[in-house]
Amino acid sequence: ALREFITVPRIATPISANDEVNGAALPVEQVTLAVQNASDLWQLAERIKTLKNQGYEEVSAYVPPLGPDRFAREPRLVEWARRVLEARHAGADVVYVPQPWQGRATLQGTVVEPVEEYLLFRTIAALLGDARPGPVISVAEQVRCLTFRGASHAVIAMWDDAPPPGGRTVAMQLGTAGRQVDLWGRSTPLRRDASGRHLVTISATPVLIEQVEPWAIDFATSVSMEPAVIESGTELVRQEIVLDCAAAASMSGNGVLDPPPGIEVSPRAFSFTACAGEPVRIPVQVRYPHNEPAGEKKFVARITRVDPAYYFEILMTVEVRMSDIEVSGRATIERGDLLLRH
Repeated sequence: ALREFITVPRIATPISANDEVNGAALPVEQVTLAVQNASDLWQLAERIKTLKNQGYEEVSAYVPPLGPDRFAREPRLVEWARRVLEARHAGADVVYVPQPWQGRATLQGTVVEPVEEYLLFRTIAALLGDARPGPVISVAEQVRCLTFRGASHAVIAMWDDAPPPGGRTVAMQLGTAGRQVDLWGRSTPLRRDASGRHLVTISATPVLIEQVEPWAIDFATSVSMEPAVIESGTELVRQEIVLDCAAAASMSGNGVLDPPPGIEVSPRAFSFTACAGEPVRIPVQVRYPHNEPAGEKKFVARITRVDPAYYFEILMTVEVRMSDIEVSGRATIERGDLLLRH
């Protein structure tokens, strides 16, 4: 069945995802951005949004395979799958890849065989389908968690950017989700911990979780602390835990706020009742040490929702910084070396 597609004419010339495109420069209705390097993904979502605002009806992404001469087999497949998932999540209408099959000469003639990227692409396409990009869930340090929203359920793509040997297991609440699928299409049932959260085994290789309840994603991404930026040297700060979920029904629950080491919170325990579609703001007093180092501070909200009784541990970030200090950086190549000036 693949024989007639063994040679495909080039129908478009992709432009680099980092190239600036003037809205009037290309007299076309569609643009395809090439993802040749990992750096092409850094601002891809903003680039796609800008191009659509300029009038392009369709903005797609082109993800070529990585060269086997530069990468070992597993890192090559892992990085390529990440780029496909990131391009899809960035809002590309279509993600194109070169034909994932090849011809091999035999005594009986040419045999058309799929390459390994075909299996990965087939798994991703089968599970994501027409699902649209959703929010990014903050799970743990170095864990990338992308969500995709379908008609009735959601799909999550997860991996660890800096996995320990053997990978690790993270706990998160996914509602009625029952299995995780690896890139080759093999499924594994999801276990639960004592609090009812799903235990997801992750590594550098992305895994896909299907049949995730959308409300669980909405709730996990709706909790934050405001203000999210604190001036360094301000010891006592009045902040608020904000539950901004636009729920279709009322909800209630209780929780405990765990601050980072050295930071005090009062009160730590809280409860809430929210009407449909209305945010909830819970005031707390946070005491930062006068010599607290600048940087991101990770708070954890341990929340139990009532009806249904689901338990969440939600990571929230507050940045401590000095507004009167400006930081900038510059990168140059000098005599073959990459020089970073800060």
